[in-house]
Amino acid sequence: MKKIVVPVSAEAMSRLDFEENIEGDLIEFSLDKGTFDKLWGYGIFERLNNSLDICIDDCEDESITESDDLKVAREIIARTAEDTADDGNIAQILVMADKAIACKTGLFFFF
Repeated sequence: MKKIVVPVSAEAMSRLDFEENIEGDLIEFSLDKGTFDKLWGYGIFERLNNSLDICIDDCEDESITESDDLKVAREIIARTAEDTADDGNIAQILVMADKAIACKTGLFFFF
């Protein structure tokens, strides 16, 4: 199962590095194969990769943790939400990007 994760604090982000998270540390969005394939088809990950010089793909872990990069990612996600008739998955990722910005943590992609 693929996941997108946002730590709710700097401490939670530190614990994530060591896989020592406690309950309440993470906001998680699990993607089954169908959901992942749909999001992949929208091109959201490709746009994030190209804009932020990262590598989100089918079998890579990646993160966006810099404040400016999170803001760019948020705009890409918001534009993708506007451009698609998605069933709420992109909206969920947008909420997570907003939370990562508010918490000053990051978006983590465990694929």
